Amino acid sequence: MAPAIDAMYDVKWNARHAKVMEAAGIVWFAGTHALTGGVDRALVKTFDGGFPPSAIVAHTLYLFSQGMKVCVEIIAMACDAGVLPEGAKVISCAGTGSGADTVIVATSAASANLFDMKIHRVLAMPMG
Repeated sequence: MAPAIDAMYDVKWNARHAKVMEAAGIVWFAGTHALTGGVDRALVKTFDGGFPPSAIVAHTLYLFSQGMKVCVEIIAMACDAGVLPEGAKVISCAGTGSGADTVIVATSAASANLFDMKIHRVLAMPMG
């Protein structure tokens, strides 16, 4: 994992679970949040708040659920890191600190091409 990311987001890591998932072919990746981290965080901190454009995208996705924002964000992050090709049909699962509650089927895109991402199906999402 990435120490700076671990400290920023309080990443919990279970090595035993990771080994089981890696044996099943799951690739682990941690990186800067595509919609709510990185340069935008620095701009908000430096310029007394501000409202970076990616925050508009993030907060629009929050209208559906926190998990929806995270599902989209992790697809973009994986493409940005090169562990997922753009244009692949994927299932993305996310949620909150209390567990995964949102699942989508989407066509992947990197953060620079975010609007090329297509959400084909919402398989699960919290009600209200």
